[in-house]
Amino acid sequence: MGTLTFTELQDEIRSALGGRVDLNARLPRAINLAQQRLARIHDFDEMEILTTTAFGFTSTDADRFLLLPAKREVFSIILLDGAQSKKLKQRTVRFWDNRIPMPEYWNRNRPIEYVLWGDKAEIWPMADKAYPVRIRWSKWPTDLVNPTDVSEFLQKDDILIELAVIYILNSLGKEEDAAKHTITLRTLLAEVVTIDDTKPDLDIEPSGNYTPIGDSWLNPFVRF
Repeated sequence: MGTLTFTELQDEIRSALGGRVDLNARLPRAINLAQQRLARIHDFDEMEILTTTAFGFTSTDADRFLLLPAKREVFSIILLDGAQSKKLKQRTVRFWDNRIPMPEYWNRNRPIEYVLWGDKAEIWPMADKAYPVRIRWSKWPTDLVNPTDVSEFLQKDDILIELAVIYILNSLGKEEDAAKHTITLRTLLAEVVTIDDTKPDLDIEPSGNYTPIGDSWLNPFVRF
């Protein structure tokens, strides 16, 4: 979360614009547009969501669709079925329409593949029961509305301020002033993207080097 409230963000932007009050009505819009732009620039950790739902099992052709949240990106869809749990493989639309043009034609089984289209994932095969599903996805930021609202972006209030100021200055035809703020913005973005991409405890090693502990047949990382 941010530390400045919606009102405080507007105060800082107004100050950066020389204390002008004739732009007050535009400040809320500028801040929310800044949030949208920041989300487009980088998919930050704080926007990552883990959701559990279930595949449709209504015995109709509609079961081939899994309704998704209002996502920015989908990172994975996992079918949850105890030891048989498995990540579904994402396919391209071209592959899908060439190979599986009518998913509802085939017998039902455990879903193994999906393709994204709009706000849905089309799955194949259609589920033979209502399997639980875990979805890793990233969201778009929620608009700030109330005076005490704070941004969902973690420790990035200064970036939102710079983005909003740049947007307003450009709209007023003050490109030179906007360019000066853009230099500051680039520095701030480089800092936060570096921090976001840093994974201090991440172990990267071939799966074949994994040494099982305990009963190997109970370990999902062991392949026989």
